[in-house]
Amino acid sequence: ALTYWDIGNIPITTTEAPDMTLGTYTTQILNLGLDELLDEKAYFFIEWAEKIDFILPNNVIWVYIRNNEINNSREIAFQA
Repeated sequence: ALTYWDIGNIPITTTEAPDMTLGTYTTQILNLGLDELLDEKAYFFIEWAEKIDFILPNNVIWVYIRNNEINNSREIAFQA
């Protein structure tokens, strides 16, 4: 499912990557229209994006959020 947000003039879309274990991931991706959405000038956030990294553009910025159980906090890292 896709969720659309509009914050100011910045369109944002969020979704979760299709379940690759079903063996029909290419069909699922095409049905969602991810290839078209990724061409838009908008921010697009995908949970579990590593499942579909083969269709992502080269200018992806990866965001990693990890729990740090030692000090009960979260760590956020960015990778271009």
